[in-house]
Amino acid sequence: MRKTTLSRAEELARISQEETEQFLEDKISAETERSTRTANLKALRLEKEAKQQKATRKLARALTS
Repeated sequence: MRKTTLSRAEELARISQEETEQFLEDKISAETERSTRTANLKALRLEKEAKQQKATRKLARALTS
């Protein structure tokens, strides 16, 4: 009886550990995905801003000429 109870407790502990590890892997994966998406959006925003500044400077030069 003692061995069975201990084995059951060990099995439950192992399952809990596996679930915890899977949760942490999923969490890290989600954080990485979110960071990548944020970095891509930032790059697009900076590119758009640079184009707008270039167009503004071009227009200003055309108006002053």
